[in-house]
Amino acid sequence: MKLKLALLSFFIFAPTIALAQSSTISATVVSSVSPSISTFVSDLSSLPADGTSLVVLTLTTKNKFGTPLPNKSAEVSSNRGEIEKIRCYDGSSLTNDNTATTDTDGVARCVASSTAPGEATFTAVVDTVTINDKPVVTFTPLPISNVVSITITVPPLLPGRDPLNVPLFTAEPPGQGQPGDKLVNTKVSVSIPFWLFLIVFIFIIAWPILLAVFLSQSRRLRVILEAGEKDQEKEKQLLERILQLEKQIDTKETAIAVEEKTIENKIDAATQPPPVS
Repeated sequence: MKLKLALLSFFIFAPTIALAQSSTISATVVSSVSPSISTFVSDLSSLPADGTSLVVLTLTTKNKFGTPLPNKSAEVSSNRGEIEKIRCYDGSSLTNDNTATTDTDGVARCVASSTAPGEATFTAVVDTVTINDKPVVTFTPLPISNVVSITITVPPLLPGRDPLNVPLFTAEPPGQGQPGDKLVNTKVSVSIPFWLFLIVFIFIIAWPILLAVFLSQSRRLRVILEAGEKDQEKEKQLLERILQLEKQIDTKETAIAVEEKTIENKIDAATQPPPVS
């Protein structure tokens, strides 16, 4: 009897046990990060787009009760993609990654720089939760060079000596900006070889002479051309006069020939004997 009851219990409960062992339990874990109470701010609103000036981005992660959340992985990005270089701190060390882990106070820090002027909006994502704060930073174009220095490199007169750099020109306008502003060192230094400076110097000295010679030769050439044109005009007039004289001579020769013929006819008539009657 007991054996029958055991077999009956086995056939009744075995499918239920097998079904329970093969079932998968799924659940959605809700992040404790509050996107509205957590903060994400920048220490600057604008900075030069020089690739070296840095803006500090500070993320403070909290739950809905305002309690800081440590050991949370955060990823920081820009709406302009990889134009901004974003690096985050790992403790006190600055890494080349754009992800950071919050410390015991729920804080993570990153820095960003850019070489492209424009406005960038930064976003922080923690546990797939996007923080509501999105700081906007303007990267300004680099200012015009504030210092220009030109020097001449003179070759050494003696072997084994270093070339001599002679300052030729330095321009530094009055300082700009307010105390505390981040300024970019845009000093421009130009070194000119001595031979090039010598050529330019000779050209600067000689160009008035060259210009005077050029103008003088231009005037001379213009006079020669004008004289040639006048000579051509005189030759033309002379040829026309010669043609007129030749025509007059031809006309007179023709008249003389006619007159000679007439005289000959008269002489012949006068010398003929009278007719016999």
